[in-house]
Amino acid sequence: TIEALLAQDYWPFEIVMVDDGSTDVESLKVLGEIQHFFNTSQAVPFRLIRTPNRYPGAARNTAAESARGKFLVFSDDDDIPKPNWISTLLNVAHFTHADVVTSMADAFTSPTMPYKQQRPDFRWLSIGPAADLGMFHNVF
Repeated sequence: TIEALLAQDYWPFEIVMVDDGSTDVESLKVLGEIQHFFNTSQAVPFRLIRTPNRYPGAARNTAAESARGKFLVFSDDDDIPKPNWISTLLNVAHFTHADVVTSMADAFTSPTMPYKQQRPDFRWLSIGPAADLGMFHNVF
């Protein structure tokens, strides 16, 4: 996820990472390595916020409260955004004057990292709680 974020064609942006209560040694080690990378490389503004384990919505709210930018995009640790992900979302938001923009997600069920031209196992479109209405109107 981090490599894909750093390969975005839109700059500048910041990364706010919320650790939602990690306790296992391996996760804590990886988080320390990530923090060290950003502290030493200064690739983009970065903040790691540690919170007790609650749920994904609470972690996203924590990130949103800490973010300094005009727009927010959310990415989970198993996401691999395409290089034009941020720029595409921002272009759509500017062009349509939308308050919320979503996109399709390619889903891969293999436990290994997909290769560049690999076809997804399926595509997912988050259109809200009313699928028939969500295709034509923002129901978020």
